[in-house]
Amino acid sequence: MYDPIDIISNITEYIPYVIGRRQTLVDEIKILDQRQTDLLHEIENGEFDEDGFAAKAKELQELRKERRRLKDEYAILEPLFTYLYNNKKMEIDLFKIRTNMERIKQIKDNWIYTPRVTEESTALEGVI
Repeated sequence: MYDPIDIISNITEYIPYVIGRRQTLVDEIKILDQRQTDLLHEIENGEFDEDGFAAKAKELQELRKERRRLKDEYAILEPLFTYLYNNKKMEIDLFKIRTNMERIKQIKDNWIYTPRVTEESTALEGVI
């Protein structure tokens, strides 16, 4: 069984990660774009033998694969980025909900049943 407090805690911890990951992806893609431009200029302006040209082509291929991987991750996370951007208050609301749930759990964990004494039970004391 899942603990609802843990679930909300995980969600609230994941939100800042997702927001930060978005910026990291943007920055990493930008760096790869710049590296690609530099590499294309090297190929355009350089003089290479077959091995040198093949090495540059391989480097470009690897760079493009990494760029595609990052862009795919960004595309997958984009709906979540958009949702979090449009619902900025959600993180605060979830924090308040979690705090309230923790308070209720603490009350329930420390709760001790105290039997109520009724007239019936006191009347039966002498009989039993």
